[in-house]
Amino acid sequence: MSSPQGIFNRHEEIRLALRFFLQALHKAQAAGAATPDKRRVLFDFARYKGLRPVVERLATPGLRPDPAPAPRNAQRLADGVPRPGAARPSPAAPAPASPRPGAPAGGVAARGRAVDAAALAAGAGAGAAARGGGARPVTKEELGRATWTFLHTLAAQFPERPTRQQQRDARDLIGCLTRLYPCADCADHFQRLVRADPPDLHAASGVEMARPLLLLLPLLLPLLLLGTGPAAAHDIPGDCVEDWFDQTLDHFRWERERGAAAPRATFRQRFFVCNATYDGRGPIFFYAGNEGPLEGYIRNSGLMFENRVAHGALVVFAEHRFYGQTQPSGADYALLTSQQALADYAALLWTLKRRWGVAGAPVVAFGGSYGGMLAAWLRRQYPHIVVGAVASSAPVGQFPGGAGFRPEAFWDVVTRDATPTAGAAPDCAANVRAGFAALFAAGATRAGRDALRRAFRLCEALTGEADVEALAYWVQGAFDAYAMGNYHFASDYMSSPGAPLPAWPMRAACARMSRLPPARAAAARRALRGGGAPAPAAAAAGAGAGGDVDLLVRLRRAAALLYNATADKSCFSLELSGPAAGNTGPWDWQVCTEFLGQELPYFPASRQSMFWDQGPFDWPRIEEHCREAWGVTPSPHASLVAHGGRDWRGVSNVVFSNGLQDPWSAFGVLEDVSDSVVAVVIPDGAHHSDLMYSRPDDSEALTAARATIMRHVARWVAAARSVAPA
Repeated sequence: MSSPQGIFNRHEEIRLALRFFLQALHKAQAAGAATPDKRRVLFDFARYKGLRPVVERLATPGLRPDPAPAPRNAQRLADGVPRPGAARPSPAAPAPASPRPGAPAGGVAARGRAVDAAALAAGAGAGAAARGGGARPVTKEELGRATWTFLHTLAAQFPERPTRQQQRDARDLIGCLTRLYPCADCADHFQRLVRADPPDLHAASGVEMARPLLLLLPLLLPLLLLGTGPAAAHDIPGDCVEDWFDQTLDHFRWERERGAAAPRATFRQRFFVCNATYDGRGPIFFYAGNEGPLEGYIRNSGLMFENRVAHGALVVFAEHRFYGQTQPSGADYALLTSQQALADYAALLWTLKRRWGVAGAPVVAFGGSYGGMLAAWLRRQYPHIVVGAVASSAPVGQFPGGAGFRPEAFWDVVTRDATPTAGAAPDCAANVRAGFAALFAAGATRAGRDALRRAFRLCEALTGEADVEALAYWVQGAFDAYAMGNYHFASDYMSSPGAPLPAWPMRAACARMSRLPPARAAAARRALRGGGAPAPAAAAAGAGAGGDVDLLVRLRRAAALLYNATADKSCFSLELSGPAAGNTGPWDWQVCTEFLGQELPYFPASRQSMFWDQGPFDWPRIEEHCREAWGVTPSPHASLVAHGGRDWRGVSNVVFSNGLQDPWSAFGVLEDVSDSVVAVVIPDGAHHSDLMYSRPDDSEALTAARATIMRHVARWVAAARSVAPA
């Protein structure tokens, strides 16, 4: 099939469907059989989709495949590892803390829980009644899953050698569905796909008729993708099941016993297990949760899901204490530290592996941003638990006193992203710089502040210099989001759920800042990239009152890409959103104790940037904020002492990957430390873009980076197996 190739590249479940079939074909050929057992293939794929209970309910007994030979540890896995169709009780949890803005936007509530087989089998109305609600519209996803179940069962019964009437019936069914499917955009996509690659329903033998999965794959493809638009995040795979672990509250303190021994205090830690491709012999791919709910990380960690089949891996995501739904009841933030989180993850892995009977399974840790730091630190501190770590966009060098620490470097990268070197308009950075100068000049007078309110369409008046500075930081925070999220595709990872930033958001923002006609801007970018002379307009930021107002309006329009991504705001407040808004809540506590990085307002921009001169790194000001907010004084060197910063001598099996569009790369490991602690640099990569799902429009550098990462993972796993204790 040619035309849907982009869909295959984007959607992991489709690749898995093909892999399931091709693996079955390979096994059948190895056994001397002409074709694989179609029913076994279809049921295996249904198990991956979390739909086996539904299919077994609808299918006749004769359709059920014979039991496959049980793998080693199958009984122990059956006793311990949650199946996709097995519901798990969820404890009553306190209201989740707000994630650090810049942690992935959104989540899918209860998305990992089991499909309600009885409700689907009985129909939409019964499903609504079973959930205790009244009649309600069916969602795209519910419609797609129900249709997929029907087609799955039909495919299992479709004859190997259909009659002409059966061929006509199948063709009519496809035609009717493309016209009558009750979702307009899905039906349109369906029609385009079938027109491009119509299934061959006339073959009397051969691949098409012998392999019903491929026969109906053009029909199944769009239905499997329902609920995901071109800019939407991926759904959580159907085999991912939510579970809870009784975790020790304080790993580093023992209470003196008075009288009868009291049990150690615990809390409920949330995790997800995705086990469709696991047979008890493969490795465990473990994601070290960041400062937000797990769902966003699951939906944006395609690297793990796209490679789990090849490795036969079990995929586990663990939620960080005090974030998402993992809220230790009655505990205060004194127990919110990276060291406690690392101990959580180590204890979780050690216990679950033994509970599941796979104590010897190698564990590879994955993580992005703070999660990447945790993954690398997990390998450093618990090498007997984790055999290797993939640390994407991990700013391990962000601590004061560390080698090469330059806090202003963050904003230097943001500025570079707004230049032709990164594909932006040639006059963008100059106009942004001039716009901030105009902002502060206007903010010096009451009349000027009134003009600022009108230009930026602010909901409230600016009453003084502090409000003017807050406005400037508000705009700067938007450019922070565009640099971190400078992906080559539309994404809501840095914005609001369902309100994505456009592809290459920094370029889009710079287009709003540019005064060059589009054709001239493109020519100037080509000239500057080729080392030619800059266009005269690139340095002309405008002068006079009219020019200043124009620049201020352009700044507002550029910031609105983030702050009005929902396109429903008539005026703006100065509340930060996106990654720059982390100086509140549990993340600010971690900044104020361990100084885990927060760019605004702690990392100052220099006069070389496109912002304004924010002075030197002001540690006394940080201490003042932390004392006022939390009653604590941060330690500038505690994390450097505990984790080593950029010093990774004596450690093995860590990949540090960084996209150079991402400003956090300024604090990353960009050069190999040794043969086994290596740097993977992606010139056009953004904030842990290598962890995300692959796409047909990925650059060669990004594709090569993912391949390099997984070669290291394969080597770690193989080495761990060769030295595993008996």
